[in-house]
Amino acid sequence: MKTLFTTVVFSLFTLLMQGQTRTESTNNRFVPKADTIAEALVEMALKNAPSIKSAKNTAASNKYIYSRSKTTWLNNITAVGNLNEFTINPNPERNVFFPRYNFGVQLPLGIFFNNPKQTKVDYYQYKATEEQVSMEERAIRQQVLSLYQDYILGTKLKSIQIQIVNDYGILATKNEERFAAGQLTLEAYTNSNIQYYNAMSQQATIDRDVEVTKAKLEELIGMNLEQAIDQIVNGTGGK
Repeated sequence: MKTLFTTVVFSLFTLLMQGQTRTESTNNRFVPKADTIAEALVEMALKNAPSIKSAKNTAASNKYIYSRSKTTWLNNITAVGNLNEFTINPNPERNVFFPRYNFGVQLPLGIFFNNPKQTKVDYYQYKATEEQVSMEERAIRQQVLSLYQDYILGTKLKSIQIQIVNDYGILATKNEERFAAGQLTLEAYTNSNIQYYNAMSQQATIDRDVEVTKAKLEELIGMNLEQAIDQIVNGTGGK
């Protein structure tokens, strides 16, 4: 057990040292912070999300409906008129009938009450669809930020778990040799293999979780995640 503990601690220390070496090797290249990458991914998702495009189209449509409703009352106004027959064809031998022409405007009184109400209804519908756009944007932002944090965590766990699997594999191989030499009991040998298989199972689970998270992110941003991050790092993301 002490040997296993020492091996795991040594592996983690080695992993951290490797990370430090990689960091030092990229000092000449600007690497954005995680939150900068996440915000850039949000921008990509906002441009790509079909739900936001649909919400914006609906808001634009309702804006036109609201603007049109402010003048629809003019459609209810009708003008009527007629001319006296003798105004068109005057006959001096006959008397002129008055009035020579009639002209009038029909204006339903209901428009003064109903049209303002309908305009308000259209206005509130327009504002509701505008708010829907904002709600969709906030939801997309929350999804991207959450998924990206899950992805970062998953990749870190994946690196650690790979090292743990390697350590358990080395230990299992040594225990197999000791068991063959009669230096280890069957129970200890079996437990060693079980630990190794459990570690591989955990690695498979982590791999699967990382890939699922990655797929969800790629669906939101509309492109390969590694390519997107590379564009962000190189300053071409979202252009």
